Amino acid sequence: MNLKLKEFAKDSLFYAVGHWISKLGSFILVPILSRIFLPSDYGIIDLLNFSYVFTLMIISLNMDTGVQKYYFLREGEERKILLSSTMFFRFIFTSLVSFIIVIFSRKISYLVFQRVDYSTAISVLAAALPLADINSQLMLLLRLKRRAVSFSVYNVSYVIIQPVLTYVCVVGLQKNIEGVFIAQLATIIIISVPLLMQQRSDYAKVIKLREAIHIMKFSLPGLPAIVQGSVLNILPRYFLAYFSTLTAVGLYGIADRIANTIEMFKSSFNNAWNPFAFSNAGKADEKYLYEQVFRLFALCLLLLITALAFFAKEILSLLTPASYHSAAILVGGICVYYALRALTLIYSTGLYSVNKVAHTSLLAAVQVVVFVISAVVLVPYYNAMGLVLSLDVSALVYFICYGLTVKKYFSFNFSSRRLIIALALAILGEGYVYHLSLASNNVTSVNIFLKKLILLSVYAISSYLIVLKKNERNAIGNRIKSLISSSGCQTHL
Repeated sequence: MNLKLKEFAKDSLFYAVGHWISKLGSFILVPILSRIFLPSDYGIIDLLNFSYVFTLMIISLNMDTGVQKYYFLREGEERKILLSSTMFFRFIFTSLVSFIIVIFSRKISYLVFQRVDYSTAISVLAAALPLADINSQLMLLLRLKRRAVSFSVYNVSYVIIQPVLTYVCVVGLQKNIEGVFIAQLATIIIISVPLLMQQRSDYAKVIKLREAIHIMKFSLPGLPAIVQGSVLNILPRYFLAYFSTLTAVGLYGIADRIANTIEMFKSSFNNAWNPFAFSNAGKADEKYLYEQVFRLFALCLLLLITALAFFAKEILSLLTPASYHSAAILVGGICVYYALRALTLIYSTGLYSVNKVAHTSLLAAVQVVVFVISAVVLVPYYNAMGLVLSLDVSALVYFICYGLTVKKYFSFNFSSRRLIIALALAILGEGYVYHLSLASNNVTSVNIFLKKLILLSVYAISSYLIVLKKNERNAIGNRIKSLISSSGCQTHL
């Protein structure tokens, strides 16, 4: 059991490095785009980007989840047929959707922005859809084969290529907003071609559509739950655009870029978690593994939330001009939203394990309804802050309902009381940091920075003692002592 957890931790670390480096590209783009485009223009880029991600999520039909489950149940040629059949089916489907979007790009642009100026950008994003879907399938296969190093190498390549091409297209070729998406399309092509060549032997020449349809039937009931995440990425921006301004959308988008570090951590965790969980499905220690992973994942999320919330102003000062700095106050609340949703990953995999896939979609619908009601009430009066509160309320209701459902069908101990105490301490700490910010007239000083650093260290120790049980702390301590003693012996030799 400990060996399984060590292997999972090792894979998670490799995926985390690769995934975080790949997402570093979006951070590199922040200082580039925020200095070229006004907040209102950045709001348009943000809307188009998240609309693209949302569309890609829908047309994938949640088939990645089905492939992950059945990949370990098939061997040899049957496994190759599974991969080739699902890829062919998805490419035909996504290409059809892409064609339709290109035809109606002018109408879509006018419907969203009351102008047809952005139809070219929409068409470029539509052309990227089939290629991006193929790329996601190829990267999934690297995870299933536990090629974490290769996965990281391709992600590193992405982070190098995309910012360079974006700068060339936007500044060098003066393509303006369209240049951002042309660079995105070119990057996907450059990354996917060598990846496809590397994996060509893993796919069969035989295509069986019934195999793809079988996978789709398993995965489709869970699609609303997957889509819901994208809905709650794009819907807040449309609420702000409707009830407030595109400038508010741009500020929210910048704050979301910082808080999205939580989502990056979640994604890197999930890259290792799903194959790990499905490969241990039905085994005697399955639920104990869930318990251990849940608690450690929650602790990491709490520390990450607190660090980002405490130093949001400093991060924004480094990355953006002064017109974006007011977004710092939004970061902590968005982090809480992402963290609560991240923890439900483990819940949802438990429901998949007992074939309660449809329940994930019902729970997702509950969150969307709660968010819409909260947003309609709060956003017109409190703008972006009201939006963040709406997200947090919906995520909390979602998390509680998910926990109750999992206890019924796939019960394991997830230490909710300990996590609530640790989260409450993080919120109190953020309140104190906000008080410091007001007292200093929003001017960052070395003294305030040191106070934040000390407070973060105190919180890290406190949450470690609260979340982890005594035997878990002892096990970690013994492991550290073992590593120190072994390294000491090697140094002496």
